Amino acid sequence: MPVTSTFSLSSYLLSKKTMNSLQQAIIDFTAVIKQDAANAAALVGRGDAHAELGHYEQAIADYSAALQLTSEDSLFYRRGTLYRKMKSFEPALADFDRAVQLEPNNAKNWVGRGNIHYERQEFERAIADYTTALELDPSYPAALYNRGKCYAEIEADAAALADFEAVLRLNPEDGAAYLGRGRLYAKKGDYRQAIADYTQAITLDPTDSLALVGRGSSYAELGDYTLALADFEAALQLDSQEAQAFMGRGLVRMQLADLPGAMADYDQAIRLQPQNVEAWLARGTLHFQQGQAERALADFAEAIRLEPQDARGAFGRALVYSQQGDHGRAVVNFSQALRHNPEFGAARVGRAKSYQRLGDFERALADYTQALALNPLEATIVYNRGLLYHNLDQPEAALADYAEAARLNPQDRSAFYNMACLLAGQNRVDEALTYLHQALVLDETGEILAGAQIDSDLDPLRAEPRFQALLAEFSTESPPANG
Repeated sequence: MPVTSTFSLSSYLLSKKTMNSLQQAIIDFTAVIKQDAANAAALVGRGDAHAELGHYEQAIADYSAALQLTSEDSLFYRRGTLYRKMKSFEPALADFDRAVQLEPNNAKNWVGRGNIHYERQEFERAIADYTTALELDPSYPAALYNRGKCYAEIEADAAALADFEAVLRLNPEDGAAYLGRGRLYAKKGDYRQAIADYTQAITLDPTDSLALVGRGSSYAELGDYTLALADFEAALQLDSQEAQAFMGRGLVRMQLADLPGAMADYDQAIRLQPQNVEAWLARGTLHFQQGQAERALADFAEAIRLEPQDARGAFGRALVYSQQGDHGRAVVNFSQALRHNPEFGAARVGRAKSYQRLGDFERALADYTQALALNPLEATIVYNRGLLYHNLDQPEAALADYAEAARLNPQDRSAFYNMACLLAGQNRVDEALTYLHQALVLDETGEILAGAQIDSDLDPLRAEPRFQALLAEFSTESPPANG
């Protein structure tokens, strides 16, 4: 018997959807079922009442009994939806498969099955189902929004943006679409536009803690830590179990030098989401900065266990070993990070430094050179390579790198000073004095001046009156030493 138009008593009682009316509906449907066990409409009605009350297992039992009497796509859809709520995705998928088979022209059935694929992280399959739904009903907001979420998951950001904007054209007050679009803007670094979208989502739903977290993160990226902190705290007032709010607040507290507060937030984030790799990495970094090597290593090890392909866990562990002077282990972990992400410039520089400490200068030079190929405008890398050339007694290569480092960073006093030292050794007096003068001009601490007075590399200049005059000039300009 068809059950699309459910038992009239069900329609009346379920329309009210109060607890009393729903409980009464169950009583009344049960009475009907006792008189007629084959009354599919009554079984469906009682199942609907149980579903509204959150009694999913009882509702599924009633729908299953009704399906023994009739096969309608709507019943498979109902039961599949409840299986999804219970996280029972295998039977849910089977039900939506059956619903699609029975009524392939019903867009709702395709969306239902797409939702299960989404839950199972089968994003390509989900996109295919949502697309079929949209072919049947081009103005189906849920299909557009959910497809947009899937596109975002597979980093098809342009397609995701198009879907979220299509939702907003259909309904300019769809807060979820603003949230989704805001995340895309934030991902590409357009934080001000992201903030605008998050704000719109919050205006439409002031209880949207995820929008507050998103906006707080964007404020933090712009360096507005006061507004960021306010958003994270507002999110936690709405939902004290929101792990991402603790993460965001922890990162802000780090920037504000509230290290105990940051540690407490990371602890909470890990407690709430022990699978959150970002939280383990953040806490490991904080332990490292506080000199708590063993705790840092433990956190980075857990991050690696959770996500072995994430280069950051191995990188963090390498930094700890490097700080401990264990450069052999540091090289192993920097190398692991680079296997996972060959373009991880900081890992390549870290490995170069460890190779250098181990005396493997050829590999150190190779890593510095590859790091510069990734980021040719990074003055620090150029300087470090120049320093290695300098120590290897390759003055021309060292001079070239120091000069480039000074060009990229005209405030780099060490680059100018080292050029002066090398040129002095080549008896290029005028050039050496020019660069030494520039280094002394930039020397705010007196360190360069102190070094110049005793550095043997500058001995070839000491008989030169201009050298002595230069030291005298900056000695009189230097503040008197405390004592």
